[in-house]
Amino acid sequence: MTFGHWAVAVGGGLLLLSSCARKGTRGDSRDPEHAGPIYSTDLDDCDFTGSTEYPELRETGELLEDLFRNFDTPLCRADVVASLESRALEFDLSATYEQRSIALTPLYAEDQLVTPPPDVDPESQVGVMLVGASTHDVNEHLETALDPNQVCLQEPAIVYYGRSFVSDDVCFSNGGCSELRTSAEVRYDNLLAGFWYDEFVDYGVISMPSGRHAIVSRTWIEAVAVAHAGQGEYRQRYGLDIWYEDPADPGATVWLAARWSELVIPSLGEDQMGRLLLDGLADRMSSTDDFVDGVECRNDRDFPYDRQ
Repeated sequence: MTFGHWAVAVGGGLLLLSSCARKGTRGDSRDPEHAGPIYSTDLDDCDFTGSTEYPELRETGELLEDLFRNFDTPLCRADVVASLESRALEFDLSATYEQRSIALTPLYAEDQLVTPPPDVDPESQVGVMLVGASTHDVNEHLETALDPNQVCLQEPAIVYYGRSFVSDDVCFSNGGCSELRTSAEVRYDNLLAGFWYDEFVDYGVISMPSGRHAIVSRTWIEAVAVAHAGQGEYRQRYGLDIWYEDPADPGATVWLAARWSELVIPSLGEDQMGRLLLDGLADRMSSTDDFVDGVECRNDRDFPYDRQ
């Protein structure tokens, strides 16, 4: 099946976003020939937790797991994104970010549907979700996905982010496709350790039942990253982001972000890991707004990092 077309204004023009049907099983996650399953035509085919008839009874964490697991099936993905919108809007977006966040249970292998790093334990993940407000509309956030240099569009600890487009970014940008697949080399530095890792991010554009639009992305790594001098490991990193048109202000965005990570650094406990994740999400939201506003970034987007 294919969805219809979505009209989205981008860069002063009109971007028509439509589905690009793909067939096959999901093999190598970066192989365009194995990009996703045959699209479902009925929610009964979705692999959901609990009843599809009563989504309000599904926990927010369960909905996020459903989204990760069903990401490659647009109809199922759209249903979960619509269900999560009401959860996001329950938060007071003027509150402190601690009050706009919840803890999440681990994302297990059956939910990931991507190639996990070997010898990792999902129980070691720390999971958090944060809901925030952006002063920029969904279309501007859509444009940021097409920037191959994601420094200043991520949390400040990410000092290098070289993005490559695995699927056709021109098709995505001109509205011929509603999905985009990317990979990237990433350098993550904080006061405790520094890591290089390869990250994969898939994007989709969704037409909501309300007539509004949303963007959704899924993030993961497939190998354990070892810090320089062996002082730590980035063992697991999974993520979901949803950018909703703000129903109260079409020129603004409600941003829901979820992360499940395992970062092994001496003296970094589970509570500190949760705080590190939450701070990173809050920083990313504010950094993105600042960058789109033209505020000077604290990181050098053009620094020539050499991956060792």
